[in-house]
Amino acid sequence: MCQVCLAHQIRNLQSFIEKPPHLAWAKGMQALFLKAIHLGNRRAQMTDKRYQRWVTIIEKKLDQLLKRRFSGLGTNLLDRYRK
Repeated sequence: MCQVCLAHQIRNLQSFIEKPPHLAWAKGMQALFLKAIHLGNRRAQMTDKRYQRWVTIIEKKLDQLLKRRFSGLGTNLLDRYRK
């Protein structure tokens, strides 16, 4: 499995946010990736319990986003994330 650079994924999602039809899942996924980066940056200041609570929140939101179904623009990227 390849490693995913969140910064690159955030950039990839931007075009789906800026151009019609302005995909809501892309905006949600981008926000989630930003939260994950922020969480990683704050890890040293957090207790293990608090960190794990945020990881769980992010994972649940990710599961919700990956369950979305649609056709057309953006499906290839969403399929890649599902893998």
